[in-house]
Amino acid sequence: MGKIFIDIGASYGQSTKVALHPIYGFDSFLLIEPSPECIKVLTKFRSKKVKIFQIGLSNRNGNAKFYGSGSIGASIYSDKKFHEGSINPIVIQTVDATDFIVKQTKPDDDLFIKMNCEGSEADILDSMISSGMVNRCVSLYIDFDIRKIPSQSSREVKIREDLKALGINYVDPNDFPYQGAKGVEIWLKNEIMDIKPKFVSTISYRTFGYLKLMPRVKRLLKLIIPNQLKNSNLKYLTKTKKVVRKLLAD
Repeated sequence: MGKIFIDIGASYGQSTKVALHPIYGFDSFLLIEPSPECIKVLTKFRSKKVKIFQIGLSNRNGNAKFYGSGSIGASIYSDKKFHEGSINPIVIQTVDATDFIVKQTKPDDDLFIKMNCEGSEADILDSMISSGMVNRCVSLYIDFDIRKIPSQSSREVKIREDLKALGINYVDPNDFPYQGAKGVEIWLKNEIMDIKPKFVSTISYRTFGYLKLMPRVKRLLKLIIPNQLKNSNLKYLTKTKKVVRKLLAD
């Protein structure tokens, strides 16, 4: 039996970074994200516990148009309000959520699933509720983005009623004082009794040990080098460039 964190709509890894803290004791992490721009960042995770899937989960297997790839609010629904970036669609692979979980987990695994997938949570939950897969979840974090999509918003009430009738343990981050990664942290701290990790594991996490070498070095340098020194170096480099340009002009 394992404790699995499934990050549906992994984006740039903000939630996974929180869940990787050793106090939560997760055995593996399944990151689902269809955006190629986000995948480039997610591959910086070096932990062998992390598996990345460039797909979108749904209630069907096939393909779908994906609008606003790489931007906040990217969605398979064209009538969703986008906050930034282009809405020109790309084609992504969609996989039925129940099929995915059956294939990637064991029946006795404890599943903690975070959903922030800009409307696709309705299709995913449709699959998991109808198949009974939702009953395997210890806890769900569901950001009901479907309310932002005119053509789909009416489905939220039915989904909530079904989850309540089944006695499913879930949270809506809109009930928290913070959303995003901070909301995920609140959720996990409420749901999981802190495990006392090894000292080495804690130090590794706090020094970005979950990242590959170069991203880790960059993060560490940001911590080590004082902001004043960074600013003075920037001013020095800018001044040097101006001097060189002037000499070349003369």
